[in-house]
Amino acid sequence: TALLPITCRLKDVKCVYHALEREHRRVTVNILLHGMSNVSDYLALDRTTYQAGDCIFCRVRLPMDALRKCKERPFVAVVPERIEWKDAKGGHWLLNGEKVTDMKEVCGKVYELPRDAKGNVQREVCLRIMAPYVLASEERHEVRLIASSNGREPGKQVGRSVPFDLLMPAPQSPLVDQVCLNPNTGEASAVLHWSPPEGNFESSRNLNFMIQVEPLIYAHTRAVERKGLSDEDGQEEGLREVVVWSPGLKCFTKKLSYRVEGLQRGVQYRFGIQCIHEGVDEQAVR
Repeated sequence: TALLPITCRLKDVKCVYHALEREHRRVTVNILLHGMSNVSDYLALDRTTYQAGDCIFCRVRLPMDALRKCKERPFVAVVPERIEWKDAKGGHWLLNGEKVTDMKEVCGKVYELPRDAKGNVQREVCLRIMAPYVLASEERHEVRLIASSNGREPGKQVGRSVPFDLLMPAPQSPLVDQVCLNPNTGEASAVLHWSPPEGNFESSRNLNFMIQVEPLIYAHTRAVERKGLSDEDGQEEGLREVVVWSPGLKCFTKKLSYRVEGLQRGVQYRFGIQCIHEGVDEQAVR
């Protein structure tokens, strides 16, 4: 979708209208609002959905009155939607009830607005931002422009934020194998096989996995460590690496394996796997 400048002319509006019309064959109010959901008064993103680790292109356009509110070293940051500003005691940011004194503690990296040859903050720039790796993939994130005097301590937000959906890389549905019933307890168990998701995770290693066990009556999750994998001939408990036959690929493939215990007889289950990543390494990002 075309991006509107700060001051719109008729031809700019027509450009956006025709871009939406080519994509959707018609333009309705809902299509127009959805198409412009990645744009705020001073910020614009190239998409509305990103995978963790993707490059976010963020365009910043500031009028003079907004630039004066940014202080000496303003920056752009990707933050959780739930972070909020409180005006009490001079004003500060709160996340989970805790005061935020350094925005890098929240998002790992901030992106200062570059300066021109005279040392002035540029009013119109395009920044490359990395979509973060997070534990709660269902949490919504936002790109915000923050005023700051030193590029670290966050002041007030300038303009409106731009929200986006963050999709974490996840394995495909696991294969269910070796369903066993314990006659002594009446409980069952099943072995799950899956392959780790593909991608470049140098800046945020996949530490372990969360196994989702969802019966028809309730759901629960279980974290399994990836460290210290045992092979097929090793211990039966914990996460293992095994070689199993892949019906789709028509060959033997190496997969991760874990036995889920405590299943109830006669209950139908659905299993899922979610990755848990460590924090982003700023040196690797650079």
